[in-house]
Formats: sequence, structure tokens, C-alpha cells
Amino acid sequence: MGFKMGKKILVIDDEEVIRIVLTIHLGSAGYKVVCAETGSNGLKLALSDVFNLIITDFKLPDMNGLEIIKAIKAQKPDVPVMMISGLIDDELIKEVKSQGAIEYIKKPFLKETILTAIANILSKEKDTAGND
Repeated sequence: MGFKMGKKILVIDDEEVIRIVLTIHLGSAGYKVVCAETGSNGLKLALSDVFNLIITDFKLPDMNGLEIIKAIKAQKPDVPVMMISGLIDDELIKEVKSQGAIEYIKKPFLKETILTAIANILSKEKDTAGND
């Protein structure tokens, strides 16, 4: 079984176009993608299922990305979380990383940028999903 097969990624973003683009890009790279359009739905999914990576936007209608990272890391500290955001602010990036985000990618992003970042993160992860 290939390295990427069976790797499951949760995308939490309120912008439909971002969810669609990531689903297409990640799906074509062999990942299973699950999407949520609100922070609360994303958290429910993140805490009730097993994901190899969680990608969250910063600005969501019901909460922000920092709140999501804190809530996930409190219960699942080993799951890598990546933030994607249109906000370009060095302080925010520092804060996001101090809360446990493994990567911060600015929108708009190139397909290669996001796929390379994900491959790097997943190549380092301890296999939390129990896959070989």
C-alpha cells in the first residue's frame, strides 16, 4: 500500500471554493478528504474520527483557528494541524505556531506549495491512525 493511501485529512474552511480546491488537489494526490464549513462542525469531526492531518482556516463564522487548534491539541496532541489563511501577520503566525500548529500557509496558495507542505508533515508523523 502506498505511503499516501489511507491518509485522511480534515479541511475546516467556510469558503466553499477553498474546500473544493483542496478536495480536488488532495484527492488527486491520493488523500481521503473530509470537509467542514464551520469550526464547531470541524471540531466535532476532528474529535470523533481519526485524521492524519487537520487543515483549518483562521477566520470562521463561529470561531477562529486558534480556538480550533487549542481544542484539538487539548484532546489529540499528536495530530498535526496546519493553518491556511489570507491574514498575513507575523504575530498571528507566531501565536498559531506556539499553540501547536505545525505549518501556516497564506492564501492564495499554489497546489505545489500545499501538497509539498502536507507531504513533509505526513512523512514526519507518528502513525496515529494505526496504518503501516
